[in-house]
Amino acid sequence: MSVVRDGSYVRVGFRGALADGGVFDSVDVTEPRAFRVGAGTVLPAFEAALLGMSPGERRSFVLRPEEAYGARDPSRWRDLPRAALPLAATPQIGDILGVTTDSGLFAPVTVATVHDDRVEIDLNHPLAGRELHYVVDVIDVSDPGDDALAGARDGER
Repeated sequence: MSVVRDGSYVRVGFRGALADGGVFDSVDVTEPRAFRVGAGTVLPAFEAALLGMSPGERRSFVLRPEEAYGARDPSRWRDLPRAALPLAATPQIGDILGVTTDSGLFAPVTVATVHDDRVEIDLNHPLAGRELHYVVDVIDVSDPGDDALAGARDGER
């Protein structure tokens, strides 16, 4: 029986929740997420928690902020004119917006305060500073040379 190791292709179902029980992500075991361990498509600490698991195994673990999206950094707040926002509707505190960075990457930002002519946005990842509580079910594991989960190579489900 194969176990998860660096380079393995895996399919997993999982539930990701915060300490208060609020779910931030979930993937049902009937439509598992596939990826290659070590490819950098999921958090490295998430991958590390899967090492040694076998198909059919369930594991619960907690990622501390420094293992996930880091601590909240107050220097990552920006003041923007309201006209610069990608929202047609009136922004509300807590709204998560998608912006494109100078390097062309998509990034989520959170509306922190709203004024008549400007908005303060928080560029920290929405999960920064939070402990992430996971329950993961390993569905399949394929060794690096095995093509059984070839779709996982490209992050396909």
